[in-house]
Amino acid sequence: MTTKTPTKGKPKKAKKEVESRKLTDFYEVRRSARKTGKEIEAEARLDLRRRIETCENEIDLIIEDFEAKGRGIRAGKPFKKGDFVCEYKGEIISFVKAREREANYSKDPKVGSYMYYFQHNNAKWCVDATEESCYKGRLINHSFYTPNLKTKVVDFGKNCFYLCLFALRDIKEGEELLYDYGDRSEESIKANPWLMTT
Repeated sequence: MTTKTPTKGKPKKAKKEVESRKLTDFYEVRRSARKTGKEIEAEARLDLRRRIETCENEIDLIIEDFEAKGRGIRAGKPFKKGDFVCEYKGEIISFVKAREREANYSKDPKVGSYMYYFQHNNAKWCVDATEESCYKGRLINHSFYTPNLKTKVVDFGKNCFYLCLFALRDIKEGEELLYDYGDRSEESIKANPWLMTT
């Protein structure tokens, strides 16, 4: 029969339990006041929607008569590249309905063309801004060679979208606002040769 002999040396001490502590046990957690990219983008979209719906930029657009062109718009303040300038405001209607209206308008030489055709969500639309109104986007003239604005559809979902004009480059106060109407149809160019010459 074997007997165990006690080991020589100091008796082993029981390991002391080390309590795990976190830095937050000693210091209060401070939340960053910085906004995330998504929060900044959401706020910018809300602000853009507010500016579109309140038409607040209209005050910065000055109506002027231009020789050989008629009425047009000058910038009443400087705009930076990418800035929202105004909405091309009118009644948004289907392509088919717009063609019918345009045929009726063409019967009266006093009625100008203020119909803007565009595509959005795989459908053709038109903003009919023919009716005289206080909204100035309809008066902005065309330039094929030197536009300083571009059109863009701004979509807020749930069939809520707007045709808007944004600065294509930095624009100085007093500069005439111009955008390319984009109409390259043979019929339009024949009737309005200035579409390709200005």
